[in-house]
Amino acid sequence: MVSVGIPYYNAEPYIERSVRSLFSQNLENMEFVFVDDASTDRSTEIIRRVLEEYPHRKDQVHFITHERNRGPMAARLGAMRIFSGRYFIFCDADDYVEPDMYKDMSSEAEVSGADVVHCALTVHHTNNTVREKQESVRTEDFQTYCRMVASLQVTPFVWSHLFRRDRISLEGLYLPENITYAEDLLLVAQLLRQCQSIGFLTQKGYYHYLRRPGSISHTNRRRNMRQCSLVLHYLDRTEKDPLTLEARKTHWRNFACTAIRYNCLTAREKKVLLRYCVPRIFRDRHLKFRKKVRLLYWTAMGFLSK
Repeated sequence: MVSVGIPYYNAEPYIERSVRSLFSQNLENMEFVFVDDASTDRSTEIIRRVLEEYPHRKDQVHFITHERNRGPMAARLGAMRIFSGRYFIFCDADDYVEPDMYKDMSSEAEVSGADVVHCALTVHHTNNTVREKQESVRTEDFQTYCRMVASLQVTPFVWSHLFRRDRISLEGLYLPENITYAEDLLLVAQLLRQCQSIGFLTQKGYYHYLRRPGSISHTNRRRNMRQCSLVLHYLDRTEKDPLTLEARKTHWRNFACTAIRYNCLTAREKKVLLRYCVPRIFRDRHLKFRKKVRLLYWTAMGFLSK
């Protein structure tokens, strides 16, 4: 059985499409855990209305309701505590999935014996353009994959990773409620530490991710950069693999240049990051040449902006 966690907060414009894609899965043995993070709109009403059209799913659905908005970390942790399936995964309320996604992922896990399975995704932009994203590198070595996640060669989305539940212990997971940015990286990195093998599904984009630009203001960018810094510091402090720690330096350089680009730092912080990042960018073996040029361009534009 596959358990799916769906946290939601005021997702009324998108949640019907998401729920229909979940209830229409061609895998029958499933569990759906909806976590209402104190929504004030009709999201829950929409879920229950759609559920009436799928009577065979009624016994598979569970609801968790928060009295106050606690954020994505608390919502995901609450779902994980009641999962009963052999495997578990998450789905965001504004996204949707292919009908065969969870059947194919669980089949890959069964056949390969993998502790975690990663799938490709399709990115949808608000201007109606679609970009299918395939992970460009696949590896049979699990530690190499973890290092790829650390350096962002693989995007650490929690909803593109199916985990074997008996491999995961919730004890000791660091999931602070105040982290609302880079929370996927924090959760996925900690779950991967408890796994030993991985399988891949890259033949198509199984997960449809809606990218909505403009939702993060300049003030939020500053806050998000601070939160990302906290996440990276925690992962560095608790990392036992020196090669993974080395790979995460690439993530740090991406983060630093992005923070400079969006003017999220003080003048003193910019100078410190400039001294640290720029000399090392061209020596970073995890970065392609075009990415290196882009990071340096962002850095220059950040310093020229007021």
